[in-house]
Amino acid sequence: PATTAPPATTAPPPAPPARPLRGLPGYTAGFEDWDRLNRSPIPDNSPDARRVGFDAHGGVKNVHVNRPPARLRGPGGAQRFPYPGGTILVKAASSGDFIGLVAVMRKIRGVDPARGDWEFIEWKRSSEGGRFETSPGLTGATCWGCHASAVDTDWVFTILER
Repeated sequence: PATTAPPATTAPPPAPPARPLRGLPGYTAGFEDWDRLNRSPIPDNSPDARRVGFDAHGGVKNVHVNRPPARLRGPGGAQRFPYPGGTILVKAASSGDFIGLVAVMRKIRGVDPARGDWEFIEWKRSSEGGRFETSPGLTGATCWGCHASAVDTDWVFTILER
């Protein structure tokens, strides 16, 4: 009897590349699927959100990182500092049903050695379909003025939870 070849298997099509939320730069694309530093969401106006005396990023927050947690841990499982170059941290704050604020710390060698080589920038929008926008008041000194109190953890308030 004639033999027939098994049916050809086809791999599923690749997932489309992640796209950034409207108005955000490409390097934030897919941040909601990145690992989180915080195990559970940080409540609005909670002690963890008020580390500088007030909640600078109102809403319920999650801090996402573009590095696998294993790469951030040292011996014994504790987080290792400083963060490696190329690290991107995205704090997303939700008020109601949508993310209305995105604050980014991006570690770029040579960008600001006095402040751990972090670039700080924040974007806001007022509706779910709205475009994220920023302004000079949402960058630089406005951000690192508060983050200076977290210099021992490489300018980052939320550390990787075990």
